[in-house]
Amino acid sequence: MMILRFFQGFFGSPILSAGGASLSDISDVYHRPFALYTWAVFSFARPSIGSILAGYTIPHLGWRWSLWEIMIFVGPAAVLHLFLPETPAETILYRRPIRIRHLSADSRYRTRSEIQTINITSGDRLYQFLIMPWRINALNPSILFTSIYTGLLYAIFNSMFKFFPIVYGPVYGMSGGQTGLVLLCNIIAIVLAAVPYFTYVSLGVNAPSRAGKKLSPEDRLLPALVASVFIPAGIFLFGWTSRPDIHWIVPTIGIVFSTGSFAVILQCIFVYIGLSYPRYAASLFAGKSFAKAVVAFGGVLWAHPLYESLGLQKGMSLLGALCAVCVSGIFVLYAFGERLRKKSRFAV
Repeated sequence: MMILRFFQGFFGSPILSAGGASLSDISDVYHRPFALYTWAVFSFARPSIGSILAGYTIPHLGWRWSLWEIMIFVGPAAVLHLFLPETPAETILYRRPIRIRHLSADSRYRTRSEIQTINITSGDRLYQFLIMPWRINALNPSILFTSIYTGLLYAIFNSMFKFFPIVYGPVYGMSGGQTGLVLLCNIIAIVLAAVPYFTYVSLGVNAPSRAGKKLSPEDRLLPALVASVFIPAGIFLFGWTSRPDIHWIVPTIGIVFSTGSFAVILQCIFVYIGLSYPRYAASLFAGKSFAKAVVAFGGVLWAHPLYESLGLQKGMSLLGALCAVCVSGIFVLYAFGERLRKKSRFAV
């Protein structure tokens, strides 16, 4: 089972990375934030829906049925992948001269990317893919902070699926299925957070850009400033109101604050990195995905020990305090990010 779980994660990780990249390929600069946010909706909704299905099916059909549920959803998607076209402009352009060379028997036709990479060796590619993400993180404080912050947010989000049964089961007497239904608040949170985020993108980013005003990458972080404050507020509200004498909707509202803010901050950070370091965006996204996965994996492991050692209130207070410390980091990045980028050897 452990070996199969390894292969599941190993072969599933490229799909998680390719989805957002494909949405970026097929949308223009003005609609890209909206397209990427739809990707975020499904990313946050996936574990919530999975918990709901598991809460109602596993008690009656056994734990193996949860694996069959994955097969039912993944099977048609695997077939669909066989018919999906490539979306990167570089790949489409690369295939065009190949057809021209084949039809004309003239080998002189080359794309710019072919000419630029003709002297690049396999060692150069491995360095670009495996070493460069860590080098940029180590030498650039702003990128290092965003990696740590996004990893912390993913860890807290994943640990909530461990905290929920602890709270809504023993405290409020809910069954596994009912606890899963409460997780629908994550989907509601993402949808509600989209309203102010889309409004800012439309009026604060797209409208000035169409009018010819040049915006800095730090201008994209403005929604993250507000969202960063709501995260610790929501965590504190969840931790300190999860009591039998307080209605279950109150701590659930705290989760809504935190989850909606998670999505907004992650979107802002991804856009910021892509605009600040476009030349190394692929490497940075790869390194950031690895950091998120590792820290989120740790979040699943320390959820129960944290609760057993400190209790729910103090444990959630610790997580809220960590997020509160990171609030200052977002404000520093917004205020001094341009100076840090100018000093970076990786700035473009």
